Amino acid sequence: MYYGTMMSVANSIIKDHALAEDIVAESFIKINRHLGKLQDISSHQTRGYIVSVVRSISYDFYNKRTRNKEDIDDNLELIPDKDINILSDLVIQDTCDSLKEIIQSLPEHLRDVVYLHASGYSHDEIAQSLGISYANSKKRLSRARKMAQKIWEGEKNGK
Repeated sequence: MYYGTMMSVANSIIKDHALAEDIVAESFIKINRHLGKLQDISSHQTRGYIVSVVRSISYDFYNKRTRNKEDIDDNLELIPDKDINILSDLVIQDTCDSLKEIIQSLPEHLRDVVYLHASGYSHDEIAQSLGISYANSKKRLSRARKMAQKIWEGEKNGK
């Protein structure tokens, strides 16, 4: 019932279909352990829980994979191409990594809305998935943006 949604969430984070399938399988195992706690399989709360589990496992896997890739990259000698601006690429990558860390540091109720919105879900769909109102979905996204901006500005200013 939720396989498509689970694959979409995992694939949006991992960007690899085969690995996304592994994450969905792992998510099914974790969800199955807590199946007795779920009251109605077709409820919006259940869908929100499933999305949260898949998202959490996906980011854990992504972080592990990134750390392993950095270890490998440390051992390789990189030969830059004249046409590639390596400094620019490093700044962009560092900025993306910082933004991911900021988003992961947000409270879960705000983080869920950010992930779903970034995955292309509308506020109506987010509201249904998380069992909240449309207005609450928009407000949480707004609060998440403001909180992320404060964290970002604090890091830029060395706080």
